[in-house]
Amino acid sequence: AFSSNILTSFKSIFTSISADSVSSKEDRFLYKSKLISLLRTIITAELITLTEKAIDLTSSPILNEVVSILSSISISDYVSTYEYIRYEMSMLLGTLSCHVPTDFSNQIDQLIQLKNTYSLNDESNNNGSESNNYVKYIVYVCNFWLKYIVMYAVIYSTKFNQLNGITTMNNYINYIPSLLSVVIEGSGHADLEFSKDCHNDVIFVVKSIIIYLPNENDNLTDRIINLLISYSKHDSWHIRETVSVSIRLFLDSHWFVLTNDQKKLIKDAIVELFYDNKLEIQQSAYIAMILYLTYKTASEMSTISSAYIKNCEAFAIRENK
Repeated sequence: AFSSNILTSFKSIFTSISADSVSSKEDRFLYKSKLISLLRTIITAELITLTEKAIDLTSSPILNEVVSILSSISISDYVSTYEYIRYEMSMLLGTLSCHVPTDFSNQIDQLIQLKNTYSLNDESNNNGSESNNYVKYIVYVCNFWLKYIVMYAVIYSTKFNQLNGITTMNNYINYIPSLLSVVIEGSGHADLEFSKDCHNDVIFVVKSIIIYLPNENDNLTDRIINLLISYSKHDSWHIRETVSVSIRLFLDSHWFVLTNDQKKLIKDAIVELFYDNKLEIQQSAYIAMILYLTYKTASEMSTISSAYIKNCEAFAIRENK
């Protein structure tokens, strides 16, 4: 009965909240955030109970009702002007995404479309304007949602999937590239503090995927690499910088677990970044190339050196003509 009352209240906050029941706008925000937080606690308890008893999650009326509510509300309800509500909503979405085999890709697509109606990189919007703040709220929701999924995948997925017989992360792994694209674009926002936060979060997510998520899911690795490369020529040099640093992460100690095709994609991307018109990105590419060359054998380095000397000599001859 308690859970039923919470669900009823949860549904009502997306339709109307009586002015008599909650006195001020700030109190309504607080009421809403506490209610969402309480609901997430109930859902977590429900998930633990069902998992321990090996019961099919889709048979839970509580989970099904919450998913139904979230699927029917306006996408603007995901993006509140109140920070704690944005946080709780994204955590709620993250919890459900990681456990319930329900497709939330439509909500992600709508968030991306909503974001695209505003300019992330318009300097004139960097004055605390309503539109400038709203696009940041959208990125925040996607960012929290993304980090929750990645952290869950890193820490809990193996045990959970063994208990429930779910194919490794297939029910939510596909959300990662779409959500990551929003945060990558956030790294080019005119608000430099916000841009820096997004830059750091992209690096956190990419590093977590490289180090902790199994590379047998080559599809995810391929999609992340191709996603980063797709932004390597973006108009915003802050985004290109985020991409260059993220690509460099693949050259860490996990380089050997990548496929030959993946290695070639990364190497070609590094070479392309040499020609960027921003010095900082060129320097990042140089560092990446040094890391790339450390994985070459003595024989391979000899071949590369010979080719370099030959090209230099040919260039010198052309210059002297």
